[in-house]
Parts: sequence; structure tokens; C-alpha cells
Amino acid sequence: MDSLPVFYEHFFLMNIPCENNKDLIKKMLYRFKSLKTNRIYLVEIEHYEMNIYIIKFYPKNYRKSDDKFRILTGDYEVRRIVFTCINILKEIYRQDERSSFGFIGENSKRESKKNTKRYRIYKTIVNSMFEQNTFSHIYYDEKSAYLLIRNTELKKNKTLIKKIEDSFMAIYNFE
Repeated sequence: MDSLPVFYEHFFLMNIPCENNKDLIKKMLYRFKSLKTNRIYLVEIEHYEMNIYIIKFYPKNYRKSDDKFRILTGDYEVRRIVFTCINILKEIYRQDERSSFGFIGENSKRESKKNTKRYRIYKTIVNSMFEQNTFSHIYYDEKSAYLLIRNTELKKNKTLIKKIEDSFMAIYNFE
């Protein structure tokens, strides 16, 4: 029987100002520790204009690697790690009533960027954790990207999806 929690306790570390990017307001840095492996993970939340939050995470020991978002640890606890990240997003959701979210499922070294394994996992878990009546779920299988746009914001601005898509695609150099 698995006695580990559904998600790990996490801690806010700091806000990192981002002055050189006109769309990026700040990065928020969190950490948590796996009780299974004792591995420490860092979670970066990029806060963009239009109240968009993009979540990224990686094991702390890979923080200096250019491939930190692509490396697979083989620890077999992706669900618990993703649930921890979602728990952080839910905190942001409660704090910012205009918040929308995005994810990119990075490809591993031998994998195409289209419909990646990580993306499929995020899509499955996130789709079950955020209700359709609260968020519009927008999938980009070709780019392994996923947006959750708050429906209350869509009602206020009918062109919001297009604006967010354009910004998201430019930020992450999607063609």
C-alpha cells in the first residue's frame, strides 16, 4: 500500500523580476521534495500579461542543464509530481480571479515535439482536475502545448483566445 501523499508539500521561494521581456511580468519559484526519492524539485511559474501562468518543473540537480525540462528521472512518480504542480496552480487560481494557465510537454531527446509523452500525461491529468465549466481547454497536439483559459475572462473578451495563442506561440517560438 502506498503511504505517500497524493501531492507533496511545496514552498514558495521567491519572485524573480523579469525586466527584459515586455510580456513576462515575473517568475515565481517554488520547491518541493519527493518523499519517495528525496529528490528536490523546482517549479517555475512564469506570469505573463493577460494573467497567463505557464508552469515548468525540473529536478533541482538539473537546474544548470539546458535540457532540465526534458530529462527523465525514471523515478516513476510523475502523477504525484504533476499533482503537486497542479496544487500550486490551484493556489494561484484562488489568488488571481483572472488567471489562466499553460503547459508545454517537452520532448525527450529521442522524441518528436508533436504529441509528446509528457504532453499526453499533462493533458490527461489536467483535464480531470480543471472543470470545463470554469476553463476552456485548448489543445495543440502538434506543439505539445495546452492552455486553460478561464471562461469568465472569455466572456469579457471574445478575442482573448487569439491574443493568448499569438503571445504563447511567439514566446515559445512555435511556428
